[in-house]
Amino acid sequence: MAKKGNSPEQIINKLREVEVLTAKGETMDAAIRKIGVTRNTYYRWRKEYGGMRVDQAKRLKELETENSRLKRLVADLSLDNSILREAASGRGGNSCRLGLSVRRICRALGFARSSVLYRPKVSEYEDRLRDRIVELAVEYGWYGYRRITELLRREGWRANHKRV
Repeated sequence: MAKKGNSPEQIINKLREVEVLTAKGETMDAAIRKIGVTRNTYYRWRKEYGGMRVDQAKRLKELETENSRLKRLVADLSLDNSILREAASGRGGNSCRLGLSVRRICRALGFARSSVLYRPKVSEYEDRLRDRIVELAVEYGWYGYRRITELLRREGWRANHKRV
């Protein structure tokens, strides 16, 4: 099982311990073995935390955490900006070219996902009525919608009802 990482305070204390042991005359390798880390880890720690005090190490970790949070915010904002730019260009719907999910695009544009994913349920009755309207419009091209509506009524078509 992997050992959990050391806190910056523990690392600085171990670095000081190695300094004390080497000052007492122990070899560097023996001192590094006593603190329980490898030589590479010791030199990596010394490079990062060498000469720091505990409060400075804490502040460094806080700054690194804040920096990573700010980087994520900038990345999110630039991604939202590119989505908005894509939507404003008039090429609507091509934001998927950016490799983003519908959820992300809707959040950036302020749309409800349900409105984008909505597919109207069309009944078979409406499909047949639409086809009949097209047939009448082709047959009587000079008729307007009022005359075609009257022809449909005479044939027995009713709005939101089945054909009689």
